[in-house]
Amino acid sequence: VFLLSLLYWQLVAQMCMRMQPFLNIGETFESEKKLPREALEHLAAAGFPAIRQSTKVKQSFHETFILEFSGPVPSELAPAHETSDTSRAVLQVLGSQLGDKALFCVRRPICAKLLVSAMELASAAGIQVPHVWAHGDVPRRGPLMGMSYIVMEHITTQTVEDEVFPPNDQFENILQQVVAAFASRSLADVDTDLLPRYDTCYALLDELRELAQVAGSVELISALNKLQDDCKDRWRVEAIAPTLLHQDLNNGNVLCSLSSTGWAIDALIDWESCAVGDRRLIECEGSPWAELRCLAHVVKGRWLAFIARHSPNQAPRCEMSEIFEAHDECQEILVKKGMLPANLLIAGTSFARLAKSFPEELCPHYAKHGLPVAHAVTAELT
Repeated sequence: VFLLSLLYWQLVAQMCMRMQPFLNIGETFESEKKLPREALEHLAAAGFPAIRQSTKVKQSFHETFILEFSGPVPSELAPAHETSDTSRAVLQVLGSQLGDKALFCVRRPICAKLLVSAMELASAAGIQVPHVWAHGDVPRRGPLMGMSYIVMEHITTQTVEDEVFPPNDQFENILQQVVAAFASRSLADVDTDLLPRYDTCYALLDELRELAQVAGSVELISALNKLQDDCKDRWRVEAIAPTLLHQDLNNGNVLCSLSSTGWAIDALIDWESCAVGDRRLIECEGSPWAELRCLAHVVKGRWLAFIARHSPNQAPRCEMSEIFEAHDECQEILVKKGMLPANLLIAGTSFARLAKSFPEELCPHYAKHGLPVAHAVTAELT
């Protein structure tokens, strides 16, 4: 009976979360098969060739389509790198406003304009990125509202994520070149208003403390205050020049090909997680940087859980399960380090395992005006 009861409540919690389309972007996108009308109209009005075929190749935080035009796109419409096939393009519908990386800003949601800005900064640093051919708004897609799209050149590459990529030593060399290019260009006096920005660890700690206060998390505020004191007094962290940060440099995003001189980068893609700031925030493994990233993940999860319960109309579109998994993993690390109380890991305790238990009280705040829980968020969006 106990096991059946446990399975029942886990199922109910998962179903309740999945009833909210804006918290479960990947599944919500499964029913969207067609290209956004706004993107089609934009391309047609600009004089692009007719789209012969489109294929959805990915859906998770965002939707990704490969477009095949009836012929090459004229260079005056679509600048491209020498080896690119201009009869093809990549179209992304930006779904999640909040990603799963440590650096984020709830006031700087992920959108097409953010990607455009990030790729311009990367290009200025000497990193090859896809040319942007078009971008715009998608007022509504299924039950979701206020989205955006971006159309980019299709990079010709030998890279196939997790299957074809450079040998480890050569890939590490390429990564070091990318990181060095970013590090060489200070953005101290550059306007990067669209991107999350933390020029110092103290700026990030201030942001996290504000979110923890919204969530009413006393133990997180205490941990953040303690880490701030340690950064000042123990590690004496001083500011360095802020730079562009990608946050997702893996063998699927660093596109490479093999030539007679060895492997070389074709382009760097997937800029949804980009930020600007002290590069140690994402590059350094030791203290206090590792603890700060863990606290960022935990604060994000707590803040999101609070907002989703109490003010769902203010919650960002996201893949909540991914954010909660990061919360749970980092919370356990911080408990082991003695930075958070051990009772947070006890089953039945609030925030013990957000990825499995949310929402413990079955989100009563979603049910308004007599509507069933399943329909309440749709009402919020309309």
